[in-house]
Amino acid sequence: MTSVRANLEPQGRVRRAAWTYLAGVLYALATMATGFVATPILLRLLGGERLGAFRVMGEWLGYLAVVDFGLTSAFPVFLLRAHAGADPHAPRALTRYGLRLMSAVMAIVMLPLGLAFAWYAPSLIHVGTSVSGELRIATLITLGTILLYPLGIFRANLEVTQRGYLVTIGSLAQSLVTTALGLGLAYLGFRLPGQALATVLGLATASIVWTLTARQALPAGSAASPLPTRSALWRTSWPLSLSSMGNRLNLMTDSMVVGALLGPLAVTTLFLTQRIVTLAGGQVNGLAYVSWPALVELHAKGEKGAFERRLSELTTLLITLGITLTGTVAAYNRHFMRLWVGPAYDGGPLLACFTALGSIIFGFVCLFAWIIDMQGDTRLRLRVSTIGSVLNLLFSVLAVRAIGVPGVALGTLVAYLCTDAWYCPALVCRRYGVRPRTIFVAITRALAFGVPWVTGVWLVASLHVPPFRWLGLIAEEGAFAAGGLTYCWLAVFSPGDRKLWRARLASFLKRAS
Repeated sequence: MTSVRANLEPQGRVRRAAWTYLAGVLYALATMATGFVATPILLRLLGGERLGAFRVMGEWLGYLAVVDFGLTSAFPVFLLRAHAGADPHAPRALTRYGLRLMSAVMAIVMLPLGLAFAWYAPSLIHVGTSVSGELRIATLITLGTILLYPLGIFRANLEVTQRGYLVTIGSLAQSLVTTALGLGLAYLGFRLPGQALATVLGLATASIVWTLTARQALPAGSAASPLPTRSALWRTSWPLSLSSMGNRLNLMTDSMVVGALLGPLAVTTLFLTQRIVTLAGGQVNGLAYVSWPALVELHAKGEKGAFERRLSELTTLLITLGITLTGTVAAYNRHFMRLWVGPAYDGGPLLACFTALGSIIFGFVCLFAWIIDMQGDTRLRLRVSTIGSVLNLLFSVLAVRAIGVPGVALGTLVAYLCTDAWYCPALVCRRYGVRPRTIFVAITRALAFGVPWVTGVWLVASLHVPPFRWLGLIAEEGAFAAGGLTYCWLAVFSPGDRKLWRARLASFLKRAS
């Protein structure tokens, strides 16, 4: 049990969180580089309609993940308690139990629904007759990802023990395999079925990495430890299942809405325009992803003062970096699109702006929602989150009809602001002893420093075209991004904050070496 306990000490928290975040940066850079090269090639080989149709198909199949009765979200709650508990064999016993239960759900529920969807896919996605046959075959092949669903229990083990860097390594391998096979199979003329096969083999690669690394860390020996009762599992899983459905409606319906109202070609425009902005926002929001286990642990240990300080610090950091860095990328997105795939696939500055704002709000919401969920209190935010999901779908449809493709990002943004963006922080303050004024001050400071900076960047990006094509764009955008980081360091952080972060960085580098 000593090794497990060591993972949960403060120094281990910082080290593992830092490695997870650095791995996320590496993943973003690698996927950005491969996507930069591969996307224009796939666009030429497949065409805009096929690429958009494949994107919509993936979002439809993603809904199979929410019919697992919340198991994917519930097991991390119990695994977190098992790894922090006194029984060294509890994580292994719980992992085996989860593997059996998730395999049964996959075979009985998810696979039959997937087969039914495969038959109706051409009708739901609205493609031409020349594409409908290969779309149905591609959907059947993609169902191979459902067979890998039970192995997600091993990924959950890595996440709750703050070894997200191993999750990222698996995701990186998945991205590289999928991209390489997708390009090769498209070149050979396999089109949508080839992309589907590449997707399955990419996920299989990641699943192997997650399974092997998680199994090595599970204590050997007997796995006859007590398991959660069915009632306890159900009490945790059903709110998470509904919450997962809401998250899916918030994040994974944009292509479906645009495809249904404007056609598959508009989906390609949506995806390509949002691509670089969402990658940048994902790196900033990764701070929330790597921090929630440590925050939950601080609260569980009764360190209320440290919990409040870290939460306030992360709130300011997430919003400020989101505004300065993600905002900078969005400001220069039209120049990037012009050089990358051409202006014909550019969804315009409104889409880039709404996407950046939505990414900032999403990261802010996730920081508080993960704290609530990992305490087993999802049911307390369920009603408001569900209302937000319904509003998201309604607003998106209305906005797309009114202003076109940018409307789908606007609908998501407005729905978050009406519901989760204020309710989740309020719930954390009320439930876990955080003073509302602390969070309000953190938000106000971030906006006060971030908005003037990004306003200036947008004005510069709008008034001229960077010279020297790619070289000029990279130099100018990179200079603003570096300036934004320096600005955050000097203006947002107090001298005490800077001293603390320098000490953390020095400690991390010392242990890493």
